[in-house]
Amino acid sequence: TVIDADTLQFDFESDPVSVQGLQAFTIGAGAVKRLSDGKPSEDYGGNFWYDILPLAVTNTSPPVGSVTSLPLDLNFNEPILASSVQASDFTVNLGSVVSATLLDADTVRLTLGGLTNEGNLTVSLAAGALTDDFGNGNVEFSGSYVLEIETVPYPVPLTAKAPLGSLVYDRSISASIGVVGDTDTFTISLDPGQTISVLVTPSGPSLQPSVELRGPDNAPVGSVTAAGAGQRALLNTQSVATAGTYTISVSGASGTTGGYGVQLSLNAALEREGQLGGVANSTLATAQDLTESFISLGGTASRAAVLGASPEAASDGFETGNFSRLAWVTSGSANWYVTTEAAASGTYSARAGDINDNQSSTLSVTLTTGAGNVSFARRVS
Repeated sequence: TVIDADTLQFDFESDPVSVQGLQAFTIGAGAVKRLSDGKPSEDYGGNFWYDILPLAVTNTSPPVGSVTSLPLDLNFNEPILASSVQASDFTVNLGSVVSATLLDADTVRLTLGGLTNEGNLTVSLAAGALTDDFGNGNVEFSGSYVLEIETVPYPVPLTAKAPLGSLVYDRSISASIGVVGDTDTFTISLDPGQTISVLVTPSGPSLQPSVELRGPDNAPVGSVTAAGAGQRALLNTQSVATAGTYTISVSGASGTTGGYGVQLSLNAALEREGQLGGVANSTLATAQDLTESFISLGGTASRAAVLGASPEAASDGFETGNFSRLAWVTSGSANWYVTTEAAASGTYSARAGDINDNQSSTLSVTLTTGAGNVSFARRVS
């Protein structure tokens, strides 16, 4: 059938394709002639793929969108050619695919490695990466999961803290308690004669974290639960009495869930003030006891260390309703004033008066501080 000036459609009385897979199509020389001069056509040969059922992922175990623990199984709608399955066929946004193996004719199991943090895991399979038994490629697949890590090694090495030789090391990671009753477990190999401190900080107001430390014999070393939801749990200066693998378990008390960060520190107490609500250490009577942070240096020598943070040099949200908190200076063509309009947080903000072209209005404060960061919120209208 002529479709247009240079397009023909061939119809067959019986289906010439009897099996799926690669097909050959040929047109003999002289089968058609050119209209302008009657010159016969040259012979033609080409290939195409015939597939009754495109290879596709039908479901996964655990299901897409669920809270997921590993490994991950992908179920397909027909058998897969075993030699086409490679770990490199699959991509993930967390960790890496260590292996991809056929569990049965139409199921691929993915084993992932390098996972230290929980989060949203996306698994992708490009179109044509796998083939069925006839050599036909798969359709594209992508699925997202909430990754739930049960037990993983705590990432090492820990970072040495200044000054070098202080023997203080730490490292922080993030994870989450995704469902009620979930427990995240981290393992780390430690040498004896040290102390270990663990701080768990919720990333939102919902989680009331609990943390437990167990020794190489699985005996409890120490545990603590935060005073309430949204508050930190600090397990400070626990003794590393024997060499071996120590286990840190984090869970949500009272059925709470949410994201959190873990700071693991060796050979230093963590300052309680600023970490735990209602705790102060600014006087001799309220000073933090560092006895448990002392470790032996051999003989009669020992040392102690504490990790803390300097307070803010200054801050002002203008919540006094005026400029009295700091020594603010206004200058220029229009004075500044404190108002309840357009506050970035709280009730008040500072606002400049109206200015015209080639005019300016300045609000400034002079402070003497060490190195650090300055943060502020502004709005231009």
